[in-house]
Amino acid sequence: LDRGFSGFRRQALIAGISKSEQREIDRILEEVSTVFDLKNKFPERKNILQPRPAADGGVSIAFLPAGELNAEDRASFVSDPENTAMLLAIAESINQNQRLRDVNSLRANNRHLPIVASKGGVTTVDIVPTDKGEALNAARIELDMRPTEYFVFLGDNIFPGGNYYSALKAAEIVLQLGPRNDTDLSIPKGHIKIFSK
Repeated sequence: LDRGFSGFRRQALIAGISKSEQREIDRILEEVSTVFDLKNKFPERKNILQPRPAADGGVSIAFLPAGELNAEDRASFVSDPENTAMLLAIAESINQNQRLRDVNSLRANNRHLPIVASKGGVTTVDIVPTDKGEALNAARIELDMRPTEYFVFLGDNIFPGGNYYSALKAAEIVLQLGPRNDTDLSIPKGHIKIFSK
């Protein structure tokens, strides 16, 4: 989108995670790290948090439970199916945390969408100020889209618990990229899912 495709624009649709919210998320991640014994499981871990700037000065956060991995360690992490299950469980634990519920209550009072955690990439849990489906629905309203206009969404983790799952329900056409083809998903009527490696 940033390379000059005409007719496309890249834009933040929602408020990012503020500094005070980020401090609460840091506390949540300390608790989660203890519950999942991440320091002992991954003793060499470094750079476990990667804040990503949002347009409004806030951030979204990539949490790397095993830390930043070199190519060999990353391949080893990915090859162990227990790690995928762990990432999904960590995301669910973050979403169920009372501190996050409190933060989201304050966000709701300010008419901001809730912060959610989901399995991001193959080694990350994404902590973002809403899920992709809610952002697409907000964009649909903001752009005042006509019935003949539609979203095409590209992503890999469109399975339940994946960071693109809600986009499957919101976008009319979803192109699933990567090695995994989720064939047992419930696709909304009138929507199309395409797979490409």
